[in-house]
Amino acid sequence: MSEKMFQMMFNERQARTLMRALDLYSRIGIGQFEELIHLFRWQFDPRLKDKLDQIEMSEQRLNEIKTLLFDLHPNSSFGIFNKDVPDEFRVAWDLQKVIRHQIWKESENPTRFTVDSYPPDQSVADQPLAQIKRAENATDCSNNS
Repeated sequence: MSEKMFQMMFNERQARTLMRALDLYSRIGIGQFEELIHLFRWQFDPRLKDKLDQIEMSEQRLNEIKTLLFDLHPNSSFGIFNKDVPDEFRVAWDLQKVIRHQIWKESENPTRFTVDSYPPDQSVADQPLAQIKRAENATDCSNNS
């Protein structure tokens, strides 16, 4: 019996959002909990503009959790290929790389001096890389359920 396959259609903003979400998920999976703080700090979330002290306290607590759960120190993490990292986080990493590379290919002036230019590779042996291509028009992918 063959594996079920799915197809989605999304615009560039949705693709970038999905890419960032997959990146965050894979980073959390390797113990980079500080990425949660970076998400809000570097996105300049207006809800947190006057809460620098709370951000700092949250970062300290996340570092404590990281040490408690994984015996990792601040700014350290497992590598994505570490044998103890569950495959689901590598699958997310692969999906993120596929989307990132396609966005790079579709950019108006792609530069070769970026990780986005490298074709994605497969990090989970029993999972083929996802396929992505540019839709010629919005009707290329019907919305049939």
